[in-house]
Amino acid sequence: MATPFSERVSSPEWLAATEGRVLRMLREVGVRATGPLERRRVRPWSTQLTITTDAGLVWCKQNHLPMAFEAHMQEVLAQHAPGSVQAPLAVDAAHGLLLTIDHGPSVAERGTVTTDVWIGLVSEAAHVQHSLVQQRGELLGTGMPDRSIRVDERFDELVDLLAGLPKSHAARLDEVEASRLRAARRAVADAVDVLADSPYPAAWNHGDLHPGNAYPDGDGYRLFDLADGQWANALEVLAVPHDWIDRRPDLSWEPVLDAWAAAWGLRRPTAEEWRAMRIVHAVNRTCTWADVLGTMTDAELHRWAHHAPDELLGVLRHTERA
Repeated sequence: MATPFSERVSSPEWLAATEGRVLRMLREVGVRATGPLERRRVRPWSTQLTITTDAGLVWCKQNHLPMAFEAHMQEVLAQHAPGSVQAPLAVDAAHGLLLTIDHGPSVAERGTVTTDVWIGLVSEAAHVQHSLVQQRGELLGTGMPDRSIRVDERFDELVDLLAGLPKSHAARLDEVEASRLRAARRAVADAVDVLADSPYPAAWNHGDLHPGNAYPDGDGYRLFDLADGQWANALEVLAVPHDWIDRRPDLSWEPVLDAWAAAWGLRRPTAEEWRAMRIVHAVNRTCTWADVLGTMTDAELHRWAHHAPDELLGVLRHTERA
């Protein structure tokens, strides 16, 4: 079995090798390090480090292999939507290393998040989506996954994968859950057809759009933490915002939805289109969690692995609401 990602990036050997790469990357852009590379956070899918330089604090991010595209993709997004995504200080695409200048606290860290803040965030995301609608080939060339295709086939694969795990595995679907999901396959295929007939195109999706993954810049916002990105129906960018807002009785969802639709110049989705998006999104979000199952320690599986079946069971939740 391969060494879990978090153990690999926590080793002194990995840190020393990465510090060497980071110092080289800094020299190539004319920046001088004034301190050592320091580890800030480790997760089963990514690690963040910082280094002080004569240009300020620099963040270094390394993702596990399925998300290693983020570094190159941020370059592409910064080129096509320069006001919405920070341009990297340096990128080592071969190793998936991303260096960025510290941008200060996120929106979530700066105070109360209001409905108006959410309107700004989804409007910014819609602007990025619209800016990139013709850039599919360039984005997929970074390694970002295309989840606008084969949704029903990937659904079958995910059910088989999670149902086939050992009984003690935290991500395992039991027999009843797997049977119910297989019976819902027609609903997944129908949802794909509904979205294909909708006015909403396939587009770039942030994948985890919320106030902790954006920071204010002038009158707008810049988005970061882009490793959950994927090419999928444009509506899918709203799934995470909806669920965050739905938990807060002091926030209003309808103005946020209207702002996103207005930014696209399209009508708001019908109930059928919204339900179809939630079914497809449940499949696509499960892919993100399934990709990391094989890189976790036992303790990490205990903490995080349940997200994979929980997301896939969203197919049933949204199907049964019809």
